[in-house]
Amino acid sequence: MYTRDGAAAKPTDPLVSPVFHERLAQLPPVWLATSDMDPSSVGALILRDMLVEAHGEGSGRVVHREYNGYPHTFFLVPVLEMTAVFMADLVGAVQRMCS
Repeated sequence: MYTRDGAAAKPTDPLVSPVFHERLAQLPPVWLATSDMDPSSVGALILRDMLVEAHGEGSGRVVHREYNGYPHTFFLVPVLEMTAVFMADLVGAVQRMCS
């Protein structure tokens, strides 16, 4: 990962992971999707908890949806029934957050 000026990013750079952002409460609303079969979901769950703490429980600014039993990027496989569910959830979340 590199910074905007082309230098190698430090591991704690917010461009590497938003968990290092200094002002989490000022970030826009977030929709997170995770799965128990996705190794990257641990980082997403940490981010979710940090955002909920920054925004306050029940603020509606952090929405988390679990798609357990599916691997990372399962939604790229159009024949999976859960892909349609994921896409409907994603579109609905974007519509709510943009309204």
